Amino acid sequence: MKYRYFRYSIAVAAALMAVPFAGAQGSADNDFYSTPFYGLVKQIATDNSVTMAAHSRAVAETENARAANALENPEIEFERLWSAGPADNKWNAGISQSFDWPGAYRVRSRAADKIELAQREGLRTTYRELTQKSGELALNIIAANRRIALLEEMHATMTCLREKYERAWELGETTILDLNKIKIEEIRSASELEQARIERSQLAAELSAICPESEAVNEILSMTDFPYLAPLRERAHYLGNAVDNSPEVRYAAAMAAAEAENMKVASMERYPGFSVGYVHAFEEGTHFNGLSIGVSLPVWSRRHSVNSARYLAEAARFETSIVRIELETKAAADYDSAVKLHRQMEQYAPLVEGVNNLALLRKALDGGEMSLLDYLQETNYFLAARADYLTLTRDYLLANLRLTLLDFPAD
Repeated sequence: MKYRYFRYSIAVAAALMAVPFAGAQGSADNDFYSTPFYGLVKQIATDNSVTMAAHSRAVAETENARAANALENPEIEFERLWSAGPADNKWNAGISQSFDWPGAYRVRSRAADKIELAQREGLRTTYRELTQKSGELALNIIAANRRIALLEEMHATMTCLREKYERAWELGETTILDLNKIKIEEIRSASELEQARIERSQLAAELSAICPESEAVNEILSMTDFPYLAPLRERAHYLGNAVDNSPEVRYAAAMAAAEAENMKVASMERYPGFSVGYVHAFEEGTHFNGLSIGVSLPVWSRRHSVNSARYLAEAARFETSIVRIELETKAAADYDSAVKLHRQMEQYAPLVEGVNNLALLRKALDGGEMSLLDYLQETNYFLAARADYLTLTRDYLLANLRLTLLDFPAD
């Protein structure tokens, strides 16, 4: 059976803040595969050297397991003896084929099937990890773009105010202290904006490193809107079915099954091996035809191999339990975090979404209803609130993304 090349895709989902959070009663029925965000992240996770290397390695491991089950190469022998006296020279030739105990091939075939399955799940694990990493970077880049837009708005406001107060100072309508306050705020806003751009550049470099020169990377770098994410499903789903169906657990379970078969292989290889051959001899002018039969007795050479295979199978079983516990712990933490974050988002949203507090403050300043110092303090206050809401949204999406990617089918 030749190894077939597999490509896997996973559903990548992200969320919009306005989407209601279903909590323990939620369901995830949306078609994540059709979202543009998933398509971009999938392209990055697929078209890169890491995935290609993992694919080649999986093929190699499977082919190696198949090769171990092949018959030994036939052996051809030839012998010629020269006479030191009057007797005629002698020669003989033969061909023989060695093979193991018949049941060993069936057991090795089952072990190879398990290894192929394990490599398939291992490839899905690599693909899922790359998809999650790409998705997290993409969400961080979108959040960075939104933060940059927020700081650009703030910096533009400070620049406009500085120009206005410079004209007012020239006309003697304001004090040098107020002008200096505006200049300081303009410098501060420019510094924060530059720092945000630097952080975005670092995120862009990380994403580009996964899949250089990718059009998907360029599209993500220009995104400013968070992608859609369905409400979370029940907590029990992520700690149960999602963990059990995750490629990490499936890979560990497949490796445990493969090691169990390898233990059977090692035991079977302690049985005798055989060789059968044809022999032709020429002696004293007469040709002889016959058979050769041999038996190998692996009495000493396989004892340690059996012990090694048994301990490897035991270790693989423990590793399966360890992987499941680790994923359950992470899923529980992500779920609890997502619930708390969404609750805070619901409290923030009416105060910062759809309400232009900065414009209202500017009107109050221009109308003489507040001092410049109060305006600057209030502006920084509402700016911090919008930044906090943006951070909450990003962190919620990241937790939801990790939970979504925990449970995905293979193509």
